Amino acid sequence: MSACTAPAPPMWLAGSFAALSPSHAHLYTLFGANRLPANVFGEALCGTLQVGLFDRNGQASLEAVSVYHTGLGDLRLRIPLSRRMAIATIALPLAKLTRDGMLHGITIQYGKSTAKAAESPNVTAIAEGRLIDAGLERRGRHFRASSDDGMLLMPVDGFEDDVALYTVALTTLDHDRILAVADCDGNGAPSATLTWRSAKGMPATNNDR
Repeated sequence: MSACTAPAPPMWLAGSFAALSPSHAHLYTLFGANRLPANVFGEALCGTLQVGLFDRNGQASLEAVSVYHTGLGDLRLRIPLSRRMAIATIALPLAKLTRDGMLHGITIQYGKSTAKAAESPNVTAIAEGRLIDAGLERRGRHFRASSDDGMLLMPVDGFEDDVALYTVALTTLDHDRILAVADCDGNGAPSATLTWRSAKGMPATNNDR
């Protein structure tokens, strides 16, 4: 898998959005004309999530990683790892965000720093067969958890660069959109979610705090 970067919106993206729907093409045109906020097609920070890191000696630690939401309602998690940390496994508590969702993929980028890794066009995807479910039921890209303890275990291969950046992309199916992720209790559960249809059929915003 490879990615490309461009200083200005490239036209092949316009064609891709036009193939999705006329509304996507219109929104992309407005974005290219600087008439839309960046998070419509980009991403905005909405909170943090505690993930477990297990090194090659079996020692475990918890680290807070950034959670972003996109303009289309998806979530992206960025997990930077230093080579000196010697991490062997990442324990990602997916059920803390959603018990029912779609896992679009997990990719890795490398660089001298987190910023350099994020800019790298060389993107490697983790094969689905290497992921281990702990308290999750996963069929293809769809996953479901029976409790908030469901986790996804991701293997970490050795790397020569200073930093490896893991990106997890997913869509929640039990919330129309997660607006914010709480970190006050260290669990990273959704604190504000957008539900398009309430019990009375009217739009509603749920605040879980």
